[in-house]
Amino acid sequence: MIQITESHFHFQASLVFSLAENFNHNKKALIGMGLRARDD
Repeated sequence: MIQITESHFHFQASLVFSLAENFNHNKKALIGMGLRARDD
């Protein structure tokens, strides 16, 4: 049985959270670029 320590779990959770944050930020940036491109 693989034992996952609490600190490891928190590390994984924070990693996933930061990836999600980056994805949301990139998505907003892409949408912003798309809107700007459409305005031209």
